[in-house]
Amino acid sequence: AGQTSLNSRDQRMHVATFSLILGFLVTVSAFAANPLAGTVKFSNCSGFLFTVEGRTPQKNALVMTNGHCLDPWGLSMLAPNEVRMNRSASRDITLVGESRRVKVTTRRLLYATMTLTDMAIYELPQTYEYLQTRYGITPLMLAQQGPSNGTPVVVASAYKNRAFTCQIEEVLHGLREGGRSFSDSLRFNAGCNTKNGTSGSPVVLPDGVTVVAINNTRNNNGKMCGNNNPCEVRSDGTTTVLRNRSYGQQTSLIYECLNSEMDLDLNVETCRLPK
Repeated sequence: AGQTSLNSRDQRMHVATFSLILGFLVTVSAFAANPLAGTVKFSNCSGFLFTVEGRTPQKNALVMTNGHCLDPWGLSMLAPNEVRMNRSASRDITLVGESRRVKVTTRRLLYATMTLTDMAIYELPQTYEYLQTRYGITPLMLAQQGPSNGTPVVVASAYKNRAFTCQIEEVLHGLREGGRSFSDSLRFNAGCNTKNGTSGSPVVLPDGVTVVAINNTRNNNGKMCGNNNPCEVRSDGTTTVLRNRSYGQQTSLIYECLNSEMDLDLNVETCRLPK
């Protein structure tokens, strides 16, 4: 389920400078205005810096990618119904801002699953406030509601250094892929030709800030329900296949699992994420 050239304006690369921040070696490169601002590059996938309504700037920043991106070498994936929570995790990633790219190291894996959705959430040692003040990097905002059919979106991939202009063609009952089931999935239009490496990319509304989903898979060969060949699942259980179509998973369900401090808490009564 691997999934993007940067439509950048005024690309100007400057000499990289180095500084030691919070015990982490941070490499900073200055660029001109960047349409991929808020995205994150992993060694094997894409991702994005995000926040939710009501979460304060003084809290540690959060990054999202796909659950199937946990293994940097792609040798293993989470099993159906497997969940990982609150584990130390040091991964080197690159944050993309409007004018800079900053390399940092994650501190903790807060949550990861490939059941119901395809999601991994990392915590950084830096706060949103620190990233904004020091580097001018701000998070994308998760929408509290999902998109409707026909919604125009951008799939923005730091890994491929490219943004894809797409459209939500249909909100599906679900997807099945390699024994794993996803719910309330999104099918993108036929012209949305995401590539390997775009997994974990934010699916962003035209305002350039609001995220409605996370890009996660594509049917490569027209096969039925296998890895890299997801099938669509209807409410009556029937399955269909559309070759060369890309899919994403809605992110608004995160709001069902937030406590009063706007932190992820799977014990919240409304939370549907698997434990």
